[in-house]
Amino acid sequence: MTGGLLAIAAMFSPALGPLEVEPPAPVPVDRPTVLALHSYALDFAWTRSVDDGIEAALDGKVTLVREFLDAKRSTAPDYLDRVERAIAARHGPDAFDAVIVSDNVAYEFMAERGGRLFPGVPVVFCGINDWSPELAARLPGAGGVVEIVDYAGTARLALELFPGLRRLVLFGDGSSGERGTEADARRQIAAALPDLELVPGSGAGLFEAAEAAGFRGGAEGDSAILLLSYVKDGEGRVWPAGDIANILAEKSGLPVFTSHDAFFAPPAIGGSMVRGHDQGRRAGEIAGALLEGAAAPRVETEGTPPVRLVDWYVYQSRRLGVRPPEGYEFRGEPVSFARREPKATWFAAGALVVAVAALFLLYRLWNRSVEARIEALDAAARFRAMFDSLPIGAAMHRLVRDAEGKPTNYRILQVNPAFGPILGLPGSSAEGRLASEVYGGAVLLERYARVAATLSHEGFELEFGKQTLQVSSYGTGDDGFVTMFEDISERKEAERRLAAAEERYRLAVEATEDVIWDWHVASGDFTFSPRWYEMTGYSEAELPPSYDSWAAIVHPDDAAKTIGYARRKAPDGRRYVHEYRILTRDRRELWIEERGRVVEADASGRPRRVIGSFTDVSARRRMLDEINRNAGELSRKNEELERFAYTISHDLKSPLITIKGFLTFLEKDFAAGNAERFAKDLARIGGAADRMQELLSDILEFSRAGRDPGPPKRFPARDLIEEALENLAEGIRRRGAKVELEVPGLELSGDRTRILELFQNLLENALKYSGERPDPVVAVRGYASGGMARFRVEDNGIGIEGEYLENVFGLFNKLDPKSEGTGLGLALARRIVEQHGGRIRAESEGPGKGSAFVVELPLAPPAGTE
Repeated sequence: MTGGLLAIAAMFSPALGPLEVEPPAPVPVDRPTVLALHSYALDFAWTRSVDDGIEAALDGKVTLVREFLDAKRSTAPDYLDRVERAIAARHGPDAFDAVIVSDNVAYEFMAERGGRLFPGVPVVFCGINDWSPELAARLPGAGGVVEIVDYAGTARLALELFPGLRRLVLFGDGSSGERGTEADARRQIAAALPDLELVPGSGAGLFEAAEAAGFRGGAEGDSAILLLSYVKDGEGRVWPAGDIANILAEKSGLPVFTSHDAFFAPPAIGGSMVRGHDQGRRAGEIAGALLEGAAAPRVETEGTPPVRLVDWYVYQSRRLGVRPPEGYEFRGEPVSFARREPKATWFAAGALVVAVAALFLLYRLWNRSVEARIEALDAAARFRAMFDSLPIGAAMHRLVRDAEGKPTNYRILQVNPAFGPILGLPGSSAEGRLASEVYGGAVLLERYARVAATLSHEGFELEFGKQTLQVSSYGTGDDGFVTMFEDISERKEAERRLAAAEERYRLAVEATEDVIWDWHVASGDFTFSPRWYEMTGYSEAELPPSYDSWAAIVHPDDAAKTIGYARRKAPDGRRYVHEYRILTRDRRELWIEERGRVVEADASGRPRRVIGSFTDVSARRRMLDEINRNAGELSRKNEELERFAYTISHDLKSPLITIKGFLTFLEKDFAAGNAERFAKDLARIGGAADRMQELLSDILEFSRAGRDPGPPKRFPARDLIEEALENLAEGIRRRGAKVELEVPGLELSGDRTRILELFQNLLENALKYSGERPDPVVAVRGYASGGMARFRVEDNGIGIEGEYLENVFGLFNKLDPKSEGTGLGLALARRIVEQHGGRIRAESEGPGKGSAFVVELPLAPPAGTE
């Protein structure tokens, strides 16, 4: 549309400006605080009406906080669980002095969760259907207003206005919350009007169900619709209350009645209606009385009786009569001046007749005097002045036809001053010339001929040289047509730049692994990039883009420090970074790094709009955890190395001192010629050397065990243990020990040589510490448990005191200092077990009661899966 057309269109179109919402004024903090918990969203007419009633009753007395469950739109199984977590994060258990709930969903929500959210807080309800002792028992101590709906009264009105009525179609959304409403309506109407057929109207969707209701209707006037509640269309969307009656009437062709004021809008005729404002106002009065010290509230079943209304305009348009039905009143009935002031009306009518006659006479006299001057005005000059004032290029044309009447060219009759500069022509040089002379051809002749012939309008864009023109053409009759041109080159270039920028942004968002978001703080609306749903595993229907849906999946352990973080931290520096966890749809924990920036703030610096990104940093967190674990393991290894070095220096020093000391004795013995003492001292030196060699061998073996094990091999555990027993057969025979072996068919996988060394050390240790018992017993028992092979190597020897059960695995630690060995055997055993991903521990009931060493090693994987 050209600029000129926009200017013309503006004279006939209302101007629509943006809707601005001011933030709520601050309220005193010393007033009681009341929570209004609504079952549905604020954009539902019923919810607004109830909320207005609550506010009217409590205005100026309390601080009123509102929460909306939006149960009509949000039906995911865990939705109310997420809402509970979000409400708990926003409000503490002592946040409210009373809670008002509207409609059954909010009542059930408080019955199930109120004890956790707001323990001990009194509850007042309104808008509750199907009241029963069972429902009362769900929320003991609560009181309020039960919604008593006169469905029978509405049905009687329909029958009175349409005497031939024999069928009433009941419309609701078919949800679990509304099935009770429909059942109540059926009970009432069947008892009062048993001959009236009741038909369910809910179907695949609002439009389809409405058309089906029309098909069910027979002769005109034999069917009507009773609208019970909100109705969804085929895609699951809930339609505004004011539109539903209109759609039902238009698609079905049937008269529509309703029993709730939220749906009472033309073409709904009327009914015996419950009003949401009355329900909310009475609930607010009960809550106010409670806060002032009144006794516990009672249940009111007649507190807000239905009001009987008929829409005057719909009533008149259907020619149903001039007076409202018995017991009903008109809504919207105009009151004429004649009915208010009959005497003045007659006087005004007489004066009007006289005034009209006088004006007519004056008009005739004036008309005769000015007709000559009006006819003398140059119409062409007036038109030319208007034509020339247009800010866009304009030209008038006429088609040129050949002898057969076929259009072959067109002539440019008039152009305005803007025409030439736009097309690059000097002044009005085009006037009177053919298009082929001006443009080098009759451009767009076929299009202009069609416009001229059909007296129609066509608009299009035209590339003219380096310019882009917006062209509009209008047929004017007698082969004439008008064209208007506007140079939109700059606008098109701006559009191209904007499209390129939007494409770059879209590609950048698609390329990044981050989620881009935009949060409007006042409304709670969030806009997420598609990556959000890939990251969380939810669909947009399951996790609508809102602040509450984000808050609902924040990990419960992080909710307190995370929800509201932007409000608390962003004003300090306008940018912030925060890390926390969320729970995905499959209950995985993801670590999120949230980066945000305030782009709009109010006068006090509080954020009004924040944009930012979510980055999945789970891998980084796992890497940091792994680094920390490795650092701890490295620290442990360093400590072990220090102990190892200290112990080596200590234990190796002892044989060296012995050797050095007895070398001195050897010199003295040799000088004295004492051969016997010389031999004894030489034997002592040999023993110290043997001790040193044993220490060095064990140290070498321990250091080898610290290296990575060899390639893993599968082998039967029993075969390996039997081999270890065979290697120790001489020691077993010498001690006269009894060996018990109970190892079923367990298979291990690992470095077989190291694991053989492990069991040989443990068995040798059991023999060594069997003490002086005449009946030493060594037992090895094994079984499978949780993917691990568990072995117990037991003896009935000297036992271990409880305080030393862990120390026995230390370097060079020996229970009996006089026993053989270096004290490295159990330290070596632990190192081998840990290298194979297992665990080892010692058990004993005390000295003299034997001991057991429990070893856990991974079982070999099933054959073919290595």
